[in-house]
Amino acid sequence: MIERPFRLRLQRPGASPVNTVRTLRNQHDLPVSWDILAACLTGKPTGVVQAGVWQAVVDLAEPLCLGPLLNCTLGGAAGLPPELRVRLQDMYASAGRAAIAHYRVLSQAAQVFAAAGLQCILLKGLALAQAVYPDWGARPMVDLDLLVRTADVDRAAALLEALGYRLRPDHAPDFDRRFGGEWAFERPDQLGPQVELHWDLLHFEWSRRTTASLVDDLWARVRPLTVGQSAVWQLAPDDMTLYLCLHMAVHHAYGEIRQFVDLDRWIRFGPALDWPALVAAGRRYRLRRILYFALHFCRQLFDTPIPDDILRQLQPPVWICRWVEQLAAPIRALPGGAPLGPQAGRFLHFLLVDRWPDRWRGVAHAFFPGRDWIMARYEPIHPGQAWLLSLRHIARMVWLMRQGVSQLRVREVI
Repeated sequence: MIERPFRLRLQRPGASPVNTVRTLRNQHDLPVSWDILAACLTGKPTGVVQAGVWQAVVDLAEPLCLGPLLNCTLGGAAGLPPELRVRLQDMYASAGRAAIAHYRVLSQAAQVFAAAGLQCILLKGLALAQAVYPDWGARPMVDLDLLVRTADVDRAAALLEALGYRLRPDHAPDFDRRFGGEWAFERPDQLGPQVELHWDLLHFEWSRRTTASLVDDLWARVRPLTVGQSAVWQLAPDDMTLYLCLHMAVHHAYGEIRQFVDLDRWIRFGPALDWPALVAAGRRYRLRRILYFALHFCRQLFDTPIPDDILRQLQPPVWICRWVEQLAAPIRALPGGAPLGPQAGRFLHFLLVDRWPDRWRGVAHAFFPGRDWIMARYEPIHPGQAWLLSLRHIARMVWLMRQGVSQLRVREVI
């Protein structure tokens, strides 16, 4: 095998229309199975497909958690072997059972929250499945994500505990409450999905110091949502778009294909978006780069109908585009792709910050987070140890930075 530096050619948003999925395939040696899978998921004709290729398509869809949706979108596709159709139906049935379990927990939580006078927003999951997927079983779900107001977190947590849920033991609740954005709950008997109780859309102090807060404003724009018999709230259409882009960038470094599927389907089949307002929101909340790369990668993968003019308005400098595409190209989210290391991921977050003052503010906090953060993060036995722990923290950050430099040598193996 030969190693060579990983290179990417930029596709300018204003370029003449091309098949961007095919462009990706030419640049990165994507398999034909990806072209067919992307076409099936977006309802495009695939032509005659051989049985062996269908096998590769299903093998690709399964680890990406796209089998249930593929089962729904294929319909009566010619040439699909019966054993593969049964396999897809099994994936769909499993996702359907998980969706029913999510709904049961949502119904219980919505009922007790409403009785206590608490509003909660349903993030992703059933909200997306109901809005832009063929049915609940077409979108696999792991966690039930609920957003409550910051002032209501403790009451909401107590209500979840009354339903039999407990905070996950591997979390630091005091630190998360002050400097995070969510608590994760699970049942000791492992019956039912994990519930993530959010009070912020961002779970890292870095992100809060480098962007403007979105969470307070979105509560003024929420809309009622009925899922089955459960009445909850959902994000406004433009806020949902911002959230999907923000979540895939900050928490997953553009590393999960199914999140791009969510975004693609939201744009194609969801409520009409106010694109100029979305660009304005990206500027207001300092999320332009995060928004641009989410939309840009989504269009590369699925030829998503995103106006060229919108991408032009959001596009960052060319050198930023080159770095981010080198680090976070969607091919890395496919099976066999080179995952982004944690320290390289931190550099990606640095590149996604819109303004230089915000970058330096984030870097300053990373090295010098303050006494309260040090005390909550490292829990010293005696308060007098805080200064020593601060020095250890700085040394640790220097070591992590050196690790990050080595991870930035992204290579392609052919």
